[in-house]
Amino acid sequence: MLRIMAADAGREIAVLRRAARTDADPSELRDLAAAGVDWPRLLEVAGVHGIKTLLWWALSQAGDGAVPPEAAGHLQDFFHRNAAHGLLMQREAIRLLDLFGGHAISAIPYKGPILASSVYGNVALRTYDDLDIVVRPRDVDRALELLLDDGYTLVHTGDERARDEAHRWNHTLRRADGRVTVELHWTFAPKSWRFLRDIEPLWSRLERWDVGGGVQVEGMSAEDLLTVLCVHGAKHWWVRLLWVADIAELVRLRPAMDWDGLLDRARGEGALRLTLIGLALAEEVLDAPLPHVVRDEIRRDPRVRAVSARLRESLLVAHPVEQSGRPASKLYRAMRERRREQLAYLVYPNEEDLASVSLPAGLTGLYWAVRPVKLATKYVVEPVGRVARSLRSSRS
Repeated sequence: MLRIMAADAGREIAVLRRAARTDADPSELRDLAAAGVDWPRLLEVAGVHGIKTLLWWALSQAGDGAVPPEAAGHLQDFFHRNAAHGLLMQREAIRLLDLFGGHAISAIPYKGPILASSVYGNVALRTYDDLDIVVRPRDVDRALELLLDDGYTLVHTGDERARDEAHRWNHTLRRADGRVTVELHWTFAPKSWRFLRDIEPLWSRLERWDVGGGVQVEGMSAEDLLTVLCVHGAKHWWVRLLWVADIAELVRLRPAMDWDGLLDRARGEGALRLTLIGLALAEEVLDAPLPHVVRDEIRRDPRVRAVSARLRESLLVAHPVEQSGRPASKLYRAMRERRREQLAYLVYPNEEDLASVSLPAGLTGLYWAVRPVKLATKYVVEPVGRVARSLRSSRS
């Protein structure tokens, strides 16, 4: 059984750990709540972790009096608004997939309403802000033009679009009425992460997912989806319970997936440890039932549990903070098993580099120069300056 301790960040986090699953035990949650929780704080933290909908789904089945009227009204209202938003987003996702398909563009949806419907079993149970759709790199320009012709506009300027195409992994577009945001992907992570640089094999493993109402959409295989979700959580340093819940729900839904194939492909991508860390968090935080082959692989790499323990400590608080700077670099290196990925993270332009300088479209290649300049400033110029100032101070 999952152990709940005050050290995990208080009673509110303990409640959320029990609520962040579709098969939560309402009576257990009722007992935890009756033992005394700070309801305004619980609602705030549930929002931070993206699991208000799951919290209400479980508590609404706990019987009369389990939730104070004001908190119940807030959660119920949020749930209904999220359900309406989810239905809107799912209809739009299916429409856009049809739009792309009509122009011979094979597009794969992931996360968002499609993940909610297919993995959580209900479009209302997961929160999301946008639609994530991935296409082959060769189809990006055509897919982008279709979206622009359809009334979407790019959030970024022309120079930023060129930067994104050269160094990032998606374009962000907004529908004319402002109600839908689309992230058009051609891969899943920054180049510095060296993950799935060739996404073509994904198309050979597509499967049909039921999204309700007798509708099915083509999406990634369960194995590919799990690895991508693990990398997504790692990319954001696992600061939301929602992302751990995604892994746990997929593991519960598809216990007989091809685990050997999943681990072999992750190993070939240099993303085995990233994947195992996500699975370890799902087991440790949300009691996901991992198969023996995964547990054996985790045991073979002691760093998996060490890193997951560090991430768990930073996750199970009221307001987790994404890593940045030197701590992020150190954590990233611990999450990757191969030297080539560790080195790439140091030398590729990262998000901080790209945001620190705005270059015109024709000069996007110069972003490569930003990284060594920043590294030289941080590790050579600034330390030398501090030493020089200290010497001048000691002589005066």
